[in-house]
Amino acid sequence: MKKIRESRKFERIDQGIQTQCNTYYVEDKLIEANPPIDLLMMNISEGGIGLVSHEKLPVNSVLILNVDFGLETYKIMARVVWSKKNENEFKSGLEFVSVPYALKEALSLYKNLN
Repeated sequence: MKKIRESRKFERIDQGIQTQCNTYYVEDKLIEANPPIDLLMMNISEGGIGLVSHEKLPVNSVLILNVDFGLETYKIMARVVWSKKNENEFKSGLEFVSVPYALKEALSLYKNLN
């Protein structure tokens, strides 16, 4: 039987950039991460972000992150859609809740140039 590859709504852009999460929401409760959660941004698209961490990120929590893209840093909010263990780390997929228009524009420009 032939495998059908699911098409993605947005093209991913590989990054491999370190970032941290200092605050996040679980339900309506704001939590200060002390120490901050270290994250590796594996990829980003116009719809979300793929992260790697040393701890499982709570599904449906909303992380507040600074994302470096190009020469700028953008503050975003993203909801954890899934988080799965992979050897000694966790891979997570997040969907943007709030993203600056300038970042969406930069992602679109980058995609069109490549």
